[in-house]
Formats: sequence, C-alpha cells, structure tokens
Amino acid sequence: MATVILQRTWRAEDEPGAASEAARRHLERLAYEVVETAPVLLLRRGSDWGSRFSAAPRSWLAELQLAIHPGARRGSEVLANLTVTVPGEPVSERDRKALETELDGIVAALTGQPVPPPQARAQVAAQQATARRVHSAAVWFYLIAAMSIINSLMVVANLRATFLAGLGATQLVDALAGSLSQGVDGGALMLLQGIALVLNLAIAAVFALVGWLGSHGSRRAFYVGMLLFALDALILVFIKDYVGVVYHLFVLYMLYNGLRAGGQPPTHNKTGRSRS
Repeated sequence: MATVILQRTWRAEDEPGAASEAARRHLERLAYEVVETAPVLLLRRGSDWGSRFSAAPRSWLAELQLAIHPGARRGSEVLANLTVTVPGEPVSERDRKALETELDGIVAALTGQPVPPPQARAQVAAQQATARRVHSAAVWFYLIAAMSIINSLMVVANLRATFLAGLGATQLVDALAGSLSQGVDGGALMLLQGIALVLNLAIAAVFALVGWLGSHGSRRAFYVGMLLFALDALILVFIKDYVGVVYHLFVLYMLYNGLRAGGQPPTHNKTGRSRS
C-alpha cells in the first residue's frame, strides 16, 4: 500500500467556530466521522480493509485534518491535509485525480467558490517557484550593498580586511578619500571621511534599491543592476584587484542564472487567498 497526502489552504468568511461547525456538517454528509475536534478538526472515512482490497476510492482509509485559525482581519484561515491510504504503488494518475477532485469539492462547498483546475494550480505553483528563484538571485544585490558599507566602515576604522562581495566603486571612493587625507587631521579629516561614507552609502543604496525592485519582479532592475556591477568590475581591473574581478564574474553568473530561471516577471496574488 501507499499513502497520498494532499493539502489545500483557503480563507473562510465565517469565524473559526462557525467555520469548523460548517465543515463538520458538510463532511459528515460525505460519510466522514469526527475523531477529534481539538486542537484540529480530525475526520476519518473508509478503513484499512478498504485500502487493502477495494478498488473504490471512497472505501480507502482517509484522514482529513482541518486547522482553522482566525483570519488577519476577519473570517478564518483554513489549512486542510488529506491523507489517504491507497492500495497501489505507485499511485495511479486516475486515483490521484479522483482524490484531488474530492478535496477540491470539499473546498468549493465550504467557500462557495469554484476551485481552479489542476492545470491552473500547477501554473500558480510554477509562478511561485519562479518568484522564489528570482528573489534568491536578487538577494545578491542586498549582499553587495551591505558588504560594501562594511568595507567602508572597516577603512574608516583603519582595518585592512575587506569582503570580496564589496564594490570597486566604494573602494575607489575610500582610496581617493585616503589620498586626500594625507597630512590632514582634526575636523578636516572627519569631514573627508564623512563625505566618503555618504557617497558610499548612496552607491550601496542604488544596489539595495535594485535588489528590492528585482525581488518584486522587475527584470529591468536586474538588467540595470547587472550592468552597473559589470562596470564596477572594470574599476577593479583598473585598481588591479583581480580576485575581486573573478568574484564579480561569479556573482554576475549567479544573477544571470536567477534572471534566466525567472523567465517572466513573477506575479503576485493580490486576493489574499492561496491554494496549492
């Protein structure tokens, strides 16, 4: 025998108590029996015997767990886990579709709205995976900005260590400030260091903004960020930081992979509901 686990999430208009009662009444009409009511609503139908010897999905042992919590504003958030013991291994596509249809029917009955077909759910899942890959790639821009600022602070503190993920532009600003500060002390030195730090913060802010826009689906931001980072690599060539150049090429490769994996800009669900 094998086990199939299906999951759905949705938002119910009723408060948790009323939503739980409505779910219980509907599922009892579908031959489910209540096993537990707290901390989650647990219902069961079929039997282990049916899972072993019956060809009818409704005879198989099925346990449905409903976790119902208060919604962010009103209503309830519902998470359903359906675990079914099936007689075959591997599970046939027909049997899986039958169980998917059963769970979708339960969701539709409790929400009063139709459930997207399997193709639409697969498309949503693919879009969500795309958004995660693009977001992971955009994190590089945040890392670049953060490490650049840390590098600048380390220069101000007269520490020699630097991070490879930093920018050549901020290193150039620090080098120019250091050159101009030769023989300067007191207030003039602090002024030069302050100007350099403000410039570096502005440069880092550009990359942080690119990361934010990129993580929200802007391919144009990715292109601009990659172009700026490639130009920054030329600065490292100019100052002969070849290790930094190699690291820049690696980051550009990772950014390109994230952009390519994204395909199209990820779309965001503004309805507040999700189904998987």
